[in-house]
Amino acid sequence: MSTRRYYAHTKKGRPPEEWEPLRRHLEEVAECAERFAQAAGADARGIGAALVAGRLHDLGKYDERFQDYLRCSAAGRPAEAFSHKHYGAAEAARFGRDLAIAIAGHHGGLPDTSELGSRIANVDSSPLLDAACEDGAAVIGLAVPAIAGHVRRLPLNFDLHTRLLFSCLVDADALCTEQFVEPEKSALRVPRPLDAVALARRLDAHLCTMNREGPVNALRREVLVACRAAGALEPGFFSLTVPTGGGKTLASMAFALEHVKAHAKAHGLRRILYVIPYVSIIEQNADVFREALGEEWVLEHHSLAQVEHDERRVGEETVDPAAVSARLATEDWDAPVVVTTTVQFFESLFSNRPGACRKLHNIARSVVIFDECQTLPPPMLEPILDMLRGLTEHWGVSMVFCTATQPAFGRSERLPAGLDNVREIAPDPQALFCALRRTRVHWPKSEGDVWDFARVSDEMLRAPDRQALCVVNTKAHARELFEVLRNQLELPGDGRLAGAGLFHLSTAMFPAHRTATLKAIRARLHGRLPCLVAATQLVEAGVDLDFPVVLRALAPMDSIAQAAGRCNREGSRAEGGEVHVFVPEHDMGPPGWYETAREVTRALLRAGEPDIHDPELYRRYFKKLYPLGDLDARGIQGKRRNLAFAEVAEAFHIIDKATVSVAVREFPDRCGDVGLVEDLLAEVRRRGAPSREILRKLQPYTLNLYRNAFDAAHAMGHIHEFVPSLWVLEGRHAYREEVGVDIEESIAFIV
Repeated sequence: MSTRRYYAHTKKGRPPEEWEPLRRHLEEVAECAERFAQAAGADARGIGAALVAGRLHDLGKYDERFQDYLRCSAAGRPAEAFSHKHYGAAEAARFGRDLAIAIAGHHGGLPDTSELGSRIANVDSSPLLDAACEDGAAVIGLAVPAIAGHVRRLPLNFDLHTRLLFSCLVDADALCTEQFVEPEKSALRVPRPLDAVALARRLDAHLCTMNREGPVNALRREVLVACRAAGALEPGFFSLTVPTGGGKTLASMAFALEHVKAHAKAHGLRRILYVIPYVSIIEQNADVFREALGEEWVLEHHSLAQVEHDERRVGEETVDPAAVSARLATEDWDAPVVVTTTVQFFESLFSNRPGACRKLHNIARSVVIFDECQTLPPPMLEPILDMLRGLTEHWGVSMVFCTATQPAFGRSERLPAGLDNVREIAPDPQALFCALRRTRVHWPKSEGDVWDFARVSDEMLRAPDRQALCVVNTKAHARELFEVLRNQLELPGDGRLAGAGLFHLSTAMFPAHRTATLKAIRARLHGRLPCLVAATQLVEAGVDLDFPVVLRALAPMDSIAQAAGRCNREGSRAEGGEVHVFVPEHDMGPPGWYETAREVTRALLRAGEPDIHDPELYRRYFKKLYPLGDLDARGIQGKRRNLAFAEVAEAFHIIDKATVSVAVREFPDRCGDVGLVEDLLAEVRRRGAPSREILRKLQPYTLNLYRNAFDAAHAMGHIHEFVPSLWVLEGRHAYREEVGVDIEESIAFIV
């Protein structure tokens, strides 16, 4: 063994004797990556590949130039950076493209395969292999026979296989590095394996406390019994088609727990992921699960999740270890029950960045529940369903599609990536919908039956207890209806409208403001106090509201059904609720698929009044809708076949990238915590730039503006750059308690 010492990482201010030996780092990462691949259910070749990837990923650090870089950095001297990743990638290419791609991307991100060859073509790794062998590093070792010969898979399967290998490598590398560089932080990671038996008992005990009388609760118990029984079925695809208010949130969790209990040994099921489309309802559902299962078992991960922790304070007595452990678990989803958003879930699956991909190996061998699955975006439905099928067929994932408006995800000529053998869990959905019929729907009398907002307002004011919700298609219409209601009620615009029972809800309001408004609305509904709400579709899917009267501007059929689900939700009104679908004056909606879907709704109306309580209506609706547009509008499948990982990541975005995030600085006290925002901005000013932690804490007070709205507000002087990369909206009249951002030119364009 050589007397020459090679290091992977230094410790600031400490002598070389306390630095991390490179040999040890390579072996620890290899063992950890191998363990992750085994737990994910990889085959022998995949497990061997993970081991070799760990041993080779930092081969380039045996270059003297990298060792010089470490010594200079540790001594505080100027150091020339040295890119080490291509040396391991070049050596790994002998065993397979998957290994080479994963190693080449373990710092900067998975590269497009078309560029990889030119990056490693002239790289000579043999001197570094010699140095590694002299150092005693098992850079290849016993795994060579297991990975001999390049892996042969279809391109789309190879894409997913490479992503999972990459995930095992980068998570192992991050955790092993953290253990040496930040041991105090590493010690706060407390993995908690899923104990499905104990959690099922907890859930049962919780459900017993909720056993109430009445026909709706009797039907919810029917759904629950069916979900528990279905847990014994073999893993694969499932649907849970239950009307709004049918108790599918806890029933689907009961299925997942029973499914894990039945298949933990045979199939390695080990985690439950609950995926929700909207941030506006994720906290509501996470709270339901925390109450039912216990806070320590549930990880909530989304852009607005508040885990009070500052990395600089790790190790101090003021740190809450449980909070820190939870925040750390969001990095790789090493938690028993994870509640997250559609954006987090899918943009991680299609990302090429190490930070986003760390969690992928923990998605394998899990039960994934998609709440309100009809919201999956049609322009990306082909790659989404293909990715889901790959996870189920090759990585042991069971999936449940939950909704009252079940889409037509089956394979067809227009949807070749559609799913086969999706098994329904609910007992006779047709009978359930009929039994849970709690509303009467009034459709437009004709295509010329147009309502102005004065007519809409009159209808709302006639509602029992003066409680009514109206959902419209745009923020401009929500604002217009709100003003009409205020004028009819003769209310002033001085912030006293909530007290009078008049509310506006749209994404012109920052998230914390919307959350506070929803809380106030629920309190008035519960107290049977007047409550009139003008809202956009953000209140539809999953938001727990119960009005006697709901009005819905003509919309896609699934949106109409979801809006109707906010009417007589608990079935407490024996006479039923009233839903009015109307065509507004100056009818308009977001362009693209939304307008196409409205046209399909109009076609169904011409054929007769649809029955929104018939689950087959939605299958017919989606079968008519999907052939009308491109289900892979950004060509993602072709990019995946070409193994263009960077191009896929650039193309796949559920939320439009053409927006600018703007923190709201000045707003009425009743909209949120002004002091918190000021404290955070003061810290930004002190640092000269916002940290990731500060940006996360500002998220509840941040709006996303389309570029044209941003430019208009900037030109008006309402937006300025607080520090580089942080834009702030301020001005005494720029943000109002009633409607949020108060910039006429921008109202219609806020995401």
